[in-house]
Amino acid sequence: MRLLLGALFLLAAPCAAQQSVDFGTAFGPDAFGARGGVERATAAPVGLALALSYDATTWLRVGISTTSPSGDLEPLVARGFYRLELCQLVRLAEGGGKTLSYLAGRREKGAALRALAGELALDFDKSYDAAREDDRRVLERLRSLQSVEPLPPPGGRP
Repeated sequence: MRLLLGALFLLAAPCAAQQSVDFGTAFGPDAFGARGGVERATAAPVGLALALSYDATTWLRVGISTTSPSGDLEPLVARGFYRLELCQLVRLAEGGGKTLSYLAGRREKGAALRALAGELALDFDKSYDAAREDDRRVLERLRSLQSVEPLPPPGGRP
């Protein structure tokens, strides 16, 4: 009998905790809203411009998140990869069936882009020309992102 009562007592504890959530004692992601002044991180402009310049199929082929490609690209930008270099790596990864992170790692270890193209049996000059066109598109997107005025801070105070 004591064992049964002990088991019921242990099972009742999670139920009591669930009731406290029903009474509104939990905090959600919007609990601090505009009044609390909590700022959310924004995407870096170069990472965002790169993310918007390719379609989801390209990101899927090169192993980048299709829901938030800028989140996967920002660390590469922060580690010192240039726009054109990233465009070249995207083209090489897509054409060679490798992931962008794999090729970026090889590049950080000193592999030349021409050598990577050779290993993937791709024509470097064609991929370079395509990457330059992509870089032009990224630069246009970057300029359009920078011309947009930022939203005022929460609460309407500048």
